[in-house]
Amino acid sequence: MQIPAQIKPWLTVEEMMVWVREVPTKESYRHRLVVWLTYIGPFHAQRVAELLAVSVPSVWHWVKEYNNRGPSGLEGPGSGGRRWSFLSWSEEQELLQSFYLRAGKGEIINAKKIHHNICEN
Repeated sequence: MQIPAQIKPWLTVEEMMVWVREVPTKESYRHRLVVWLTYIGPFHAQRVAELLAVSVPSVWHWVKEYNNRGPSGLEGPGSGGRRWSFLSWSEEQELLQSFYLRAGKGEIINAKKIHHNICEN
């Protein structure tokens, strides 16, 4: 069996305890717990993943980010999100609002109509 990951000593034990407790979001808490459990166990990535209900590759990714960049390595944006779009946020809201109004009047709105309107703009 593979040995547990090693956590680089960016923080002392006391600093790490404070770092784990003082989190801005639930997602950040999970990332920090991965580092904490790997450090104090030391638990294997499989065990940490089971305890926190995350994937093993996620555990390895977060440990790697922490080891490479320190505590700030886990603070960046995730991999999800809006990467490209046909419309800006405001244009999209405006378009959707027009569909809400039309649907409220009884018109049936489907993807074909939405696509046609997007292509017209």
